[in-house]
Amino acid sequence: MLRNAYKDFPMYQITERHPHAELMVTAPEIAKNRYDWWEEFDWRLNKEHEWLPMAEDSFYEKYDYRLKPRTIKISNREINAPEREPLKEAEIYYTPQFDGSLQTWHRWNNSGYDQYLLKNSLIFLTKEDAIAAAEAMIALLSGE
Repeated sequence: MLRNAYKDFPMYQITERHPHAELMVTAPEIAKNRYDWWEEFDWRLNKEHEWLPMAEDSFYEKYDYRLKPRTIKISNREINAPEREPLKEAEIYYTPQFDGSLQTWHRWNNSGYDQYLLKNSLIFLTKEDAIAAAEAMIALLSGE
């Protein structure tokens, strides 16, 4: 009924989706548990800029947004958490290595090896996160 109420007012017709619609639907779920839900998000002006904590409760089309990465602590280092869910077919991921390179990349194909790495919390979506994990594990094992 309400949808039809605006049919004669083209200025109120929805012609396209908000660019952050998928991310915006997570905000009410977070708000069920905390008043300052926006603190779970980061924003940036564009890809050339660093991510910053979101400081208000609005999403603007011209900015980029993301949920803040989950983090874990290894010894005294905080790093981005490894992936916990299977990836998309053919998605590239990185694992910590201890041979000097500190990381290597793989392509997800849901193999037994992919599942092994996932189960053991060794899958990261960026090279930098895999390197940080390797460095944190090395520091922990060497007593730093």
